[in-house]
Amino acid sequence: MQKVDIRKILHAKIPGLFHKYPDFIGNLIVNFMKWFVKVDEVNRFLEIAGEKRGLDFIESTFNELNFKYIMSQSDKEKIPSEGRLIIVSNHPLGGLDGLAMLKAISEVRKDVRVVANDILQNLESLSELFIPLDVYSMTKQKSQILNIEAALKDEQAIIIFPAGKVSRLRASGIRDLKWQNGAIRFSGKTEAPVLPIFIEGRNSLTFYLSSLININIGMLMLPRELFRKRNGSIKIKIGDLIPATTFKNSQLKISVQTKLLYKHIYKVRDNEPGLFKTEQTIIHPVEKKNLVEDLGNSRLLSNTNDDMKIYVVEHDVAPNIIKEISRLRELTFRKVGEGSGKTFDMDIHDLYYKHIVLWDDNNNEIVGAYRLGDTHDILDKYGPKGLYNSSLFELSNVYLDMVDSSLEVGRSFIQQKYWRSNALDYIWQGIGAYLSNYPDIKYLWGNVSLSDSYPEIAKALIVKYYSKWYPGDSTLAKPLMVNKFSNKVLADVDKIIYADDLNKDFINLKIALKSLGLSIPVLFRRYSELTTQGGTQFISWGVDHNLNNCIGALILVDLSMIKDEMKERYYSQKSFLV
Repeated sequence: MQKVDIRKILHAKIPGLFHKYPDFIGNLIVNFMKWFVKVDEVNRFLEIAGEKRGLDFIESTFNELNFKYIMSQSDKEKIPSEGRLIIVSNHPLGGLDGLAMLKAISEVRKDVRVVANDILQNLESLSELFIPLDVYSMTKQKSQILNIEAALKDEQAIIIFPAGKVSRLRASGIRDLKWQNGAIRFSGKTEAPVLPIFIEGRNSLTFYLSSLININIGMLMLPRELFRKRNGSIKIKIGDLIPATTFKNSQLKISVQTKLLYKHIYKVRDNEPGLFKTEQTIIHPVEKKNLVEDLGNSRLLSNTNDDMKIYVVEHDVAPNIIKEISRLRELTFRKVGEGSGKTFDMDIHDLYYKHIVLWDDNNNEIVGAYRLGDTHDILDKYGPKGLYNSSLFELSNVYLDMVDSSLEVGRSFIQQKYWRSNALDYIWQGIGAYLSNYPDIKYLWGNVSLSDSYPEIAKALIVKYYSKWYPGDSTLAKPLMVNKFSNKVLADVDKIIYADDLNKDFINLKIALKSLGLSIPVLFRRYSELTTQGGTQFISWGVDHNLNNCIGALILVDLSMIKDEMKERYYSQKSFLV
């Protein structure tokens, strides 16, 4: 069983201390420090906890102290259940607040750690929850900073107290010391959103008065303060999520953004609107047992060779599946700058459209989905307004007559972890299996989106290329919101997309996008490759303000012109649909 060794800590932090003075002086220093920081009581705690580590150790500590934190259910729901995350908070207690934060976040996700002073690494029972940061050694800091970045890139949640030290008594009350810029730097480097949290708590008056005399005396008193929290509690208040783009796109210096973030935290305390643009945290996952139960009520289309299944799902019999689709859809779209900013991405159309769902049997989770609407049935029951794309385009009567025997498709997504798999192919095979049961369907049509995170020149290049080589009759549909490019951007595009050959322009497009660190969006490429020339048409281009101002292309695919190799690829799956 581990114990805190004050002599070992002093030797590590003050090299040469015990060589500088006679042994009896060294022993006096050690004994005084043991008394002052209550080492014996700390070690008694460790003995009670036994071999417990990590979150179990924190639970044992809180039970022994009869200490608790208070967090509302609505605040708990603001904690993202997955994905890289920086959690930023004030630091009122200097010890228990960090443990409370770890325990609170772990109620939603277990992959949470806190950036802490490297001295705390001496507490082996908690070391697995710490990412050490030595504020005094630049050499150590470099590797430790890389460790923090690596954890975020591994989609973990990292707690940072930007003050680095416990709050002190100031003229304005109990407040944090000056914040360091690390949190915003890490957000910019890793594109991790920031969750602002305010902790309501305070230390004793003796602590604050001692800190006024000497800040180091206050630091040494923190273990004493911990034991004064017996039978106590703190309140954790959580603000809305600040997307990484808020900091990344800001013209302000990082130091100024840090000061604003500091003020933003205290706005959270006062239940006032913050200083940064925020978005709602995505709802937490639906329980897997509910998803499995819903699939039992749904129709199986086909199986894949690697333990995945393709279903046709409808809201009436599988509401939990549709709810989880809306969660994953928002989660996935946010990663490419197209999220709605709401807690989940669901609209009225999800209630009566069908959904092709790819299910991973091994992990019991939805891999991805594609939404299908039988245009004839929707027009018959709801009229033109019942079609999703009528909210983006003014669809002419000629067009509506043309697509009467068709499927409106869209709102597709693949979970990020499956992006490099065959998931999209499987879903398209599911669409093919579905279509094989409805030979009267002549067209696929719908909206493919182009993220607003693409720079103007990239968006203009893509619009120009697909309008030029896959044109449709623009009189069939008019966008309700028009995207306009500047004359300069259009002139630059004309210098790149200028060839009289599709393949040459395609190469020019790829080279231009690659120079910007981008590529052609997958669905643009897939739809254009699906048919022989003229079978896929890009009819109109609009803007979807509900999806973070992404550009939407209205496409029409003539199923009679699908290439033979694509029929073999997507129509060969045996369908179980009856």
